[in-house]
Amino acid sequence: MSTPKGLYAVGGSHASIYKMDNVTGSLSVLAQTTSAIVGLAFSGNTLCGITSSEFVTINPGTGKLEVVGQLSISGAQSMAASSAGQIYCIATPANQGTSLYTIDTQSGKATLVGNLVPGPAAVAPGCGGLAFDSNDRLYVTATAYNPGSLKTVCTLQTIDTGNGAMSLQNVAIAGVGTLPGLAFYGDNLYAISSTGALYAVNTFSGLATQIGSSNIAGVTLQNLCALR
Repeated sequence: MSTPKGLYAVGGSHASIYKMDNVTGSLSVLAQTTSAIVGLAFSGNTLCGITSSEFVTINPGTGKLEVVGQLSISGAQSMAASSAGQIYCIATPANQGTSLYTIDTQSGKATLVGNLVPGPAAVAPGCGGLAFDSNDRLYVTATAYNPGSLKTVCTLQTIDTGNGAMSLQNVAIAGVGTLPGLAFYGDNLYAISSTGALYAVNTFSGLATQIGSSNIAGVTLQNLCALR
């Protein structure tokens, strides 16, 4: 049976895989995995994931994991796949800055692309969701302390996949905190909060509009991806 197109999320106390309605934000539990998944991405029709130290493939119907290999880095976070199937992840290894890596889908090994150099509005950013648009432009949400406003702000930035440099796309994404998941589905960019709120994000203005929320009380989401 083919995997239905749409939004997919991971999280919860049992590392559940969810199908997420892109209109209401409601979640349908598809399966529970045996390991904590911190990142999800479809490479073609294959659902891939990362734990804090491993690259895996996931059967979205059963939750069964197949370990491809060790990432050889620690502190892995969200991931995304380009249209060609190249997988990228961000990670913050111990005593190191946050960086962009590629992942070899045959061995699971992560290779450093470059340190994430913050855009002009971000200072020592913490990165959340990661997603490619239809033109293979890589977007990331970055949460950082702004010394000018004395506030922590969330910004939408793009990443140069050649060197990891980040470029600010707009002003702060207003009214939201950390957004751990990003995904393009159709022509729209979606984001989730850790508590299951679903947002539509305008890539030009940075405006995040809540369009739905989880129907599962107390859920904690880690990441978001889409099968297009």
